Amino acid sequence: MGQPALGEFLKLKAIKKGAEALVDNSGMSGLEASNHLHRPNPKDMYFSKQKGSLIFELKRIEPLGQLHIWNYNAPRKLSSGMKEITVSYSLDGKKFRKFGDFDLAIAPNYENELYGGIAATNLNDGHRTPIDFQGIPAKFIKITPRSNHGGEGYGLSEIRLFRHKIRPNVGESIPVEAFCPKDLDSMAVRAVTGIGLSGRTSRRATTGTDPETMWHTNCSAADASIIVNFDGTYPIREMAIWNYNDPNALDDGVQELDIYYTVKSPCEIINKEEEVQDGDDKKLVVVGQEFDFVKGQWEKLGTFKIPKGTGAEKMPLSTIIPFGDIHAQHIRLQPVKNYGGRGFGLSEVRFFSGKGWAVEPARNWTGLLSTSGDFRYCGTAATREGGWIGADGIFSYNLDGPQVQGTNNKDSNNIFIFQDTVVGKFNNYKGWTPKYGFTASHNGWVNGSYLYLKGNEPDPRKARFVLQGANSEQNPYGNITDEHYWLCDYTKVGNALYIVGIRYFGWDSPEGPNGHDLVRIPLGADGYPDLDKVPELVVKDVPNYIRNKDTTLHFEAILENTEESGMPSPDGYIYIYGRQGSGRKLIISRVRKSDYADHSQYEYWNGSEWVQGDPLAANTPEAIIGDYAVGNEGSISPIRGGMFDGKFLNVYTAGSIDGQVAFTSSDSMTGPFTDPTHIYWAVERYKIPLDYYEGEPLYQWNYNAKAHHNLSKEGELLISYHMGLQHAGNLTVALEYHHPWFITMFEIK
Repeated sequence: MGQPALGEFLKLKAIKKGAEALVDNSGMSGLEASNHLHRPNPKDMYFSKQKGSLIFELKRIEPLGQLHIWNYNAPRKLSSGMKEITVSYSLDGKKFRKFGDFDLAIAPNYENELYGGIAATNLNDGHRTPIDFQGIPAKFIKITPRSNHGGEGYGLSEIRLFRHKIRPNVGESIPVEAFCPKDLDSMAVRAVTGIGLSGRTSRRATTGTDPETMWHTNCSAADASIIVNFDGTYPIREMAIWNYNDPNALDDGVQELDIYYTVKSPCEIINKEEEVQDGDDKKLVVVGQEFDFVKGQWEKLGTFKIPKGTGAEKMPLSTIIPFGDIHAQHIRLQPVKNYGGRGFGLSEVRFFSGKGWAVEPARNWTGLLSTSGDFRYCGTAATREGGWIGADGIFSYNLDGPQVQGTNNKDSNNIFIFQDTVVGKFNNYKGWTPKYGFTASHNGWVNGSYLYLKGNEPDPRKARFVLQGANSEQNPYGNITDEHYWLCDYTKVGNALYIVGIRYFGWDSPEGPNGHDLVRIPLGADGYPDLDKVPELVVKDVPNYIRNKDTTLHFEAILENTEESGMPSPDGYIYIYGRQGSGRKLIISRVRKSDYADHSQYEYWNGSEWVQGDPLAANTPEAIIGDYAVGNEGSISPIRGGMFDGKFLNVYTAGSIDGQVAFTSSDSMTGPFTDPTHIYWAVERYKIPLDYYEGEPLYQWNYNAKAHHNLSKEGELLISYHMGLQHAGNLTVALEYHHPWFITMFEIK
């Protein structure tokens, strides 16, 4: 059986009055993850003097996954938190089936005092941790208290439910979700939940005859497509199909089926524009997006014939379709014709994993950066009430030295450095929608911030955002430097961080975003940047960043090949990777760590030898070590363990801002890097009509993917990308989403 994983957040509706506080995000430090904290304000909790059951409803039947519970954490009434509970589930809200009995730990008040809130309390209860429904299809869940911790009532603070997800082994079923873009009411999700099958994972399962457990649409063949989303990218070995088995409409079963797959965009994104007044002028702005799934970047697997359903009470699968371990993030099932009926239907489709690399969302790493701005770990800023709620860019580093996979541990001291940072707070997430935020005119933005993290897990209790320099008289543009910089990759030399910053004058400035400086940031006694000292400008206009009408060279992605970094064959050099020209081709330079601030000692690869002190040596076709367009930011990662063991991967955003996370590989850190491979399409808001953002006119863009090998487990690679999400018409940036998001690349064995 594959490893359990955290699936997509599922929005619940509380049936019982007063229980809305358990599912409206009130009191939470962030959204859509399981690692957030809940503040100790009783107004954000549920409390009753009675033992009555709590019932919650989903918008549709879903394969249920993990249930996380935050027990009642009102400081003076902790004993009123529930202790023994029974959890049940139902398809119709009437007939409930018991799932199990569970114990909940009492909320730890020391966490209230230390962190301003508690973590989920069912994670250390000695039972299944967390409660995991393991794919049972249902639309309702029920929590019934049987006892408390000795108090006068029964309370909880929050619950969060996630869709079923596992990391499959080879040959195992992959949990998926599905929808029909032209007919949302057709409930295509019924075809992938296993609701009508005798088993949830097996090829040997049989389907029944109840049409309420099947997918059916009266659309034309052209509009009857099903889009399958794997919630990640996986090697697909085969697909099992159970055709439509309603005895009264067997002719509606699919007879011929076109199957398409992609790791790129499954839809053509069409921006909707409107003319708005901008001062004395008018301009076109994007006010929303439409998604055409027929015009996505699909590759056709083939056309397949599906045997007709039999109408038997226990009908076995209709056919198996081999995929040959191809990688897919989305699959499109396009009916060609039926057996003469008036509509199209399928009972169930099921996908089984092959062998190879896979990618899945790292939701709690993303959750670490989803912050309300008003918890202690979010930091504070002197001129406005609130803390860190979003930022552009991200670079991470283990301040203890080791940077390669598997070397980070519970005692590691990690730092993240961000670029433009949004300071403020959402006050409370109650009734939250993406309409919260500042206007796109950079209100509330400061120039840079830090995140300190103790250990190798994304735990807010071990995290601290630092913004305190944002309003220093010596640092009018932010706490990093006294210039307005976009910050690049960095390294630690001695007792200081050395960071290259791009001087930013504003897009409307005649100078534009231009010029690169090297800045030294001293570290304090605690090993983190000493914010009482003004950062030192070490080199003005560093020579390995050249931008003029004839030449563009940007060296910024760092790989330390030193003994302290944990590399297997250290030579004492820091290798700096960059891009050349408008084609953004990959090039390389190097310098000994001891000489990092002395650019006369830098060496540049010209295709046949290292040339010292002359960056223009890398400005030739022969100097290119990767003949593809790298993104504005990226990374080079040494891989330990797994199918890429011993190789080096360049992770980047293909096209820089088109939402396609990609990688190339090399046997050597000096290249050549070859075979660009798309691994993840990062645009997820096409699912808006299906979730709780329904009706929100949003549009999204993604950029600057990179790997964080210093935070990765052995054989895995943690990757971030940046999301921009904006509202229509009023140009409001949805700042809750304006932060880096994470995925993990790993091997299925």
